Amino acid sequence: MNPMLGELLGYAGNFFLGVCVMLGAAYVFQRSKRAALYVAAGGLCYVLAVPVEYFIGRMGYSMHLPPEVVHFVYALVNMGRHALLFGGLAMGMRTIAKETTT
Repeated sequence: MNPMLGELLGYAGNFFLGVCVMLGAAYVFQRSKRAALYVAAGGLCYVLAVPVEYFIGRMGYSMHLPPEVVHFVYALVNMGRHALLFGGLAMGMRTIAKETTT
């Protein structure tokens, strides 16, 4: 299998996951508008990080940066993407929990 194809499939999977989370915000919207906003924002952050990762992977090597720098920046973006996704999901669940108890 072509390594480029595997990489693009990985990017497509991440993009699809982010879109699914944003669509899942429509289900959350039935419970709380504010919670749906948090969930959708988490999905959007996950989706928007995909082109950033692609750009880092392609431009980092074409600009002749050391591989350590490219991998470090890539890892930072990857960790930030996951932190924002799970932060949005957690804030959405917290908002629903607080609104149903009061």
